[in-house]
Formats: sequence, C-alpha cells, structure tokens
Amino acid sequence: MREVGSKQLVRTRVAVATDPDSLEAHADFVLTPGTKEPIPDLCRPVLDVIFGQLLGLFASIQFGLKPDDPSPSGAISRVVKNVDIY
Repeated sequence: MREVGSKQLVRTRVAVATDPDSLEAHADFVLTPGTKEPIPDLCRPVLDVIFGQLLGLFASIQFGLKPDDPSPSGAISRVVKNVDIY
C-alpha cells in the first residue's frame, strides 16, 4: 500500500483488514468486518477475493463496460475453443 501510494499509481486505495489501525496511514479507505478477531483461513476468501471481484464488477458497470464480454471483437474469450456450453 505504501509503495502504490508513493508512486501515485491509483486514485484511491482501499484495504480490507481486521485491524484498520495498521493500514489507515497507507489507505484512503479501510473496510473491516467489525471485529479485530483473527479470521480463519477458511473464511478469508470472502474478504480477500469477493470484495475485489465485486468492486471490479460494479466499477466496470459504472464505466459502461461489459464484464461478461471483455472483447467485443472476439480477441479475448472466456470460453475454451472446442468446448460446448449448454
């Protein structure tokens, strides 16, 4: 977070953490689950992955992009060739 901030690579830095005190100086926003208790590894994907995925989805929609069709020309495809999707 510190490096990204010093290089001014992004407009806004958002962190997800159980201990916001350790990141407040380096992030513009710190989201917490409301507890400082450690989160079990089994539950970490909810914090670590899903937040980022939803942020990307909603930002794409807000900017008029189509997340399910990243390349209208067909240059980029989510589908493996020769695989039928039913």
